[in-house]
Amino acid sequence: MSGEAVQYKSDWELLEMVPGLSGMNPTTVTFDESERQAIILALAHLAVDRPGWDYMLNNIAVKIDRNIEGRGMMFETLKAIKQRHLVPDIAHKAMILDSAPLTSLMKGQLGDPIKLGP
Repeated sequence: MSGEAVQYKSDWELLEMVPGLSGMNPTTVTFDESERQAIILALAHLAVDRPGWDYMLNNIAVKIDRNIEGRGMMFETLKAIKQRHLVPDIAHKAMILDSAPLTSLMKGQLGDPIKLGP
């Protein structure tokens, strides 16, 4: 071998040199319908949890989802479902925080305070 470094366009070019791996397409992935739906669900949940990632996650979802005006149909539906489930959770927490007994306790209106020391 000479001392010169050989540069390749990508790692995939190296794979072409390995017997049995030539012709491998780096962008082909195969999965069944349930796996496809699970991937879209995971993308939708992540988009709700991390709103700044929505654009990128949608771009991934439309590759395996029905594309309607640049948005994934199932992706948007699953995002909306997750968002609806968050609203009652937030409302429930607000109801607990705004409840009369808690407010009364905070204002010291439930009787004598509990003594913590001697």
